[in-house]
Amino acid sequence: MEFLDSKRRIVLLTIAKEGAAGVTYDSLRERLRPILTESLDRVIEQLYFDSYIHVIKEGTEVRLIASKRVRDALSQLDLARALLFEGVNKAKKLLEEGQTVQEKSLAYLSDSLSEILGSLGRSFLILIEGFPELTIPELTEYTKTLYEFLGPYLKLGLALTKLNQDEIRNLLDFMKDKKTGTQDQELQDQGKS
Repeated sequence: MEFLDSKRRIVLLTIAKEGAAGVTYDSLRERLRPILTESLDRVIEQLYFDSYIHVIKEGTEVRLIASKRVRDALSQLDLARALLFEGVNKAKKLLEEGQTVQEKSLAYLSDSLSEILGSLGRSFLILIEGFPELTIPELTEYTKTLYEFLGPYLKLGLALTKLNQDEIRNLLDFMKDKKTGTQDQELQDQGKS
């Protein structure tokens, strides 16, 4: 399986978002002018010959319509994003609850990470059935932004699975002290004496 490059994905998604009515060539060209100029015709030609779009001429107007397969894949992508977003929201709630109860924070962190990873797995499984050449790179792009937020939690969660309960409690206390600055102040006071 070969994924579509970003130019073809951008054009295809722009056409597919218009639904079964499609978009006029002039309107598409106007929307994508800042991004694609000379290569737009080449990309449309590739998409047409790959049977991802249909080109219909109505009088003087040329209309581009995404194939049913592409439109269905876009619906699957929206569903996958919604599942992932729901998993992140559940994880966020669990993390917030875990911060209020120090003793249970490890369990909450573990549950949160399980929820996120489970949602991510379900999202990718949904997309494999449809049109993965288009949807998997799009979901991956979406996940990159989530990783910027969740990266520290994921790394911490993976590290915590290898530690025992006391080590985890000490690490969480250290992180809490580091966040409040008390640990740095104690080290500076020790260095002055």
